Amino acid sequence: MTTSTTSYTFSKHERLCSATAIETLFTTGSSKNVRPLKLIYQPNTDASNKIVIVVPKRNFKRANKRNVLKRRLREAYRLHKHLLNDVQPKYNLALLFTAHQETDYATIEKSTIELLLHLNTIIPSIVN
Repeated sequence: MTTSTTSYTFSKHERLCSATAIETLFTTGSSKNVRPLKLIYQPNTDASNKIVIVVPKRNFKRANKRNVLKRRLREAYRLHKHLLNDVQPKYNLALLFTAHQETDYATIEKSTIELLLHLNTIIPSIVN
């Protein structure tokens, strides 16, 4: 029986909670769009990647719709965050849902994977 070293948890220390860090991320961070998502990223000095999930109230007035989309985004990130495990330095990330209509999980997952792979390939060029 093999043991997996991949952790599929999404704990508190992986969430970006600091208001100043979030503001700095949105003002000075770089971004990449893959419909229906937008990833904003910026290097941090922490030991792990930190992420904030955003679904704008402007696009979805009903809280239950926003919550469903946030759950889908968190789940897609949680299952595929291992794509960023070997990345140095670690990053502050913001994952924004930019579409104006509700989207199924498969589309969100595909876009999340594409964004994380993009971040994984662009980081070595930033560091060097």
